[in-house]
Amino acid sequence: MLMMELTPLEDAASFYSDYHKDTYGYRPRHTKGWTLEDYQRETEALRPIYAATVQAERVAEAAAVVVLEQRIASYIEMGAKDRDTAIRWIHEAEGTGGDDQYLCFTLGVPYGYFSKA
Repeated sequence: MLMMELTPLEDAASFYSDYHKDTYGYRPRHTKGWTLEDYQRETEALRPIYAATVQAERVAEAAAVVVLEQRIASYIEMGAKDRDTAIRWIHEAEGTGGDDQYLCFTLGVPYGYFSKA
């Protein structure tokens, strides 16, 4: 398969689009006619906003972990024989079909949390 190299403008547009999506959750729709300098300037303007977004996500995930761990403990108190049983009950309650990654998404905890815990 022949791979075409991107021009610097195409590369900057692609990077900016991805960065904007990571920052705001959606792709930009206002870039038609932008120059390479426009993309560079706007990418730099996104940097502090992106950093704040990442920090807010970390704080939210940490809070979600606390809530989840409290929920697991309460399920064990209610009769789950162990942590795995409590997590299985949470899967059933959330309707995630046993998919740990989907449960992470549903509960707002970091992806891979159940494989690390």
